[in-house]
Amino acid sequence: MPTSKKEDKIEKKEKKYEVLTIGTSTGGPPALERVIPNLSKGISMPVLVVQHMPPIFTKSLAERLNSLSPLQVKEAEHNEVIDDNIVYIAPGGHHMKLKKHGSRYIINIFDMDSLYTPSVDFLFNSVGGFFKDKTLGVVMTGMGHDGLEGSRTIKHFHGTVIAQDEESCVVYGMPRVVIENKLADFVLPLDQIAFKIMKLVMN
Repeated sequence: MPTSKKEDKIEKKEKKYEVLTIGTSTGGPPALERVIPNLSKGISMPVLVVQHMPPIFTKSLAERLNSLSPLQVKEAEHNEVIDDNIVYIAPGGHHMKLKKHGSRYIINIFDMDSLYTPSVDFLFNSVGGFFKDKTLGVVMTGMGHDGLEGSRTIKHFHGTVIAQDEESCVVYGMPRVVIENKLADFVLPLDQIAFKIMKLVMN
């Protein structure tokens, strides 16, 4: 049966965003528990997360979030193709970025000397460079400045950046530098971040 003009218009409507990427550090695991479980399958995009952690612990974090969430949450694996409605958490002690393979994007897990491991900047730079204005980045509670250069990359390509506000952060380091450098489109308390993500994605 042929589709109506209305259905055809809906079918061809482009997504405003095609990827969500989140960076966090100190205070991150409980913060992620208040964001990831509140993302619905209506997000229809892959979610890539960097949480500063040593090896082993990120697998437990992924399993915990998976038990609470409507989306599948897993520790990312080298060379796996990213897909919608799956949350990929960078494995502790290793960096994560994307590579393009034909029309698909695959995860590259690698090692490199860096002040922060895994690095939010490495992930944001990679994702922002590929998805450009269709990138939605979130910088949450954490010590230091990881995520600053990555947020700058996302903004350079006209993507959108959300930063967690000072009052709801355990450590107001990572969001602070993003906000002070005028890279945040939205500054929000933790409990409003998931709602804002879904509102941006669904509108």
